[in-house]
Amino acid sequence: LGWIASRHRVGTRKADNDGFARRLGANWDAELLQSKRLRTHVQLLNEGDSRKHLPSNETKWSWRTDWAQTVDSVFLEWNEQRGDLRFYPSRDRFDQVGQQEKLYRQAHGRWSHASSHDSAVGLKRIMRAVAWRVDATVSLNQNTYHVPRSGGGLSFVPGDVRTAHRSYNLGATTALGPFGLVVDYRYRWVEDRYREARRDQTAETGEIDAGLMHRLSDVDSLGIHAISRVTSYTIPVSGAFYDDRDQAERVLELFWRHQFASGLNFRPVFSFQRQHQLILSAEKSADNNTNDVYLLEPRMEWRPSGAVTLLQVFSIRAHYRYLDFKPASDQGRGTLYRRAEAATDARLIQNRRTSWSLRYVYRYEDFGGLYDRGGWVQAVDWDRRSHLLDSRLIWRPWTRVSVEPGIGLEYKRSYDHRREGIGVRRIAAPPFWRRQVLLSAQWRSRHGYNVRLSIGRRVQDSGLGSRDLDDRWELTMSKDL
Repeated sequence: LGWIASRHRVGTRKADNDGFARRLGANWDAELLQSKRLRTHVQLLNEGDSRKHLPSNETKWSWRTDWAQTVDSVFLEWNEQRGDLRFYPSRDRFDQVGQQEKLYRQAHGRWSHASSHDSAVGLKRIMRAVAWRVDATVSLNQNTYHVPRSGGGLSFVPGDVRTAHRSYNLGATTALGPFGLVVDYRYRWVEDRYREARRDQTAETGEIDAGLMHRLSDVDSLGIHAISRVTSYTIPVSGAFYDDRDQAERVLELFWRHQFASGLNFRPVFSFQRQHQLILSAEKSADNNTNDVYLLEPRMEWRPSGAVTLLQVFSIRAHYRYLDFKPASDQGRGTLYRRAEAATDARLIQNRRTSWSLRYVYRYEDFGGLYDRGGWVQAVDWDRRSHLLDSRLIWRPWTRVSVEPGIGLEYKRSYDHRREGIGVRRIAAPPFWRRQVLLSAQWRSRHGYNVRLSIGRRVQDSGLGSRDLDDRWELTMSKDL
């Protein structure tokens, strides 16, 4: 039980919400038929709050059972979640409140087998490990949003929306010596229904996902991952916002992992993705297009000691979009989006009472039209540079007390490219700032009582004269029975 408060502020408008918060959970574990190693687990959780304008209520429950033998094992799981939440549908006004109703159900089953046998190779006999696993998953995810009709403002929900997702997954994994093979088949059905019928659409997707990994030695391994996916979009009404269309997608990923020394790993990844879209309309078939995405991402992880971990990731991404049919006049309707990113993660465990983590990301992006000049040439429309910093500290001054301060910073600077004659002039847009400060403290008693205080503030400046300010306070107390 506890108390929660939040404040949203945009310019001179603000909204304060506070109320009681609750979280009640129960777990039951049992071991049945001990000789057959049959175990079951049931969990029930209810949480929510009674804030004046933004109350919430969510209930989750799950059940899982596993049966293990020497060679075979079976695992069954069921998850269900229901929720009723309130939200502000507009970023610049707080006199209207929307409602979200959500339902999630998932059933998952797995059958695993692991064994080993002797094999003859020449005059030698070696032991080979054989393992395989079959997974099956069925899930339903449904969300309904209700938004007031009157009003204006910058709403990010286009009226009442109902989305329903159903998915089925069947997968198999096998391992034989140094080789590992994973194959999955997935089917997804998505239905979106809006207040405006012309926005409605239904999508069906079939997908085959396969991966093969080979361990070359104790320090080297190679892998290949491929996906083939087909999606068909159906529009139920004429004159709709979208059109009937089909999308075929192919993904190929190659990676290599090398361990230079104990605690020093290098893993470069190369990925290529092609998506071909066909619009099933005679008038718009000229918009049929192909999207090619290239990604190169080398990763280096170094653990010089048990207390220090460093991770460095570089990422280069290029996204080409061009029309299947070249128009008579070169209009530059193709586009090219490029992104380069460098991310550094550091974690330091000074002692059993203090640990610290730091993450810094630098990102460069640009976007522009793609022209055919005997080869693809990009005319940049805008470019953007971003800096993101996140730092957290966990300090335990006493055995049962922990304090966790944290800060987050994000800075973006964008430039528009305006063509003037034969030259280009870069025009700077107002900078974007986001600052976030968090502080939480927790006390655990030897009798099972837990008290937690959390305070947070987020300030966001878009550079257009508006400032978003969100404050949040939480005080909770719980008892483990």
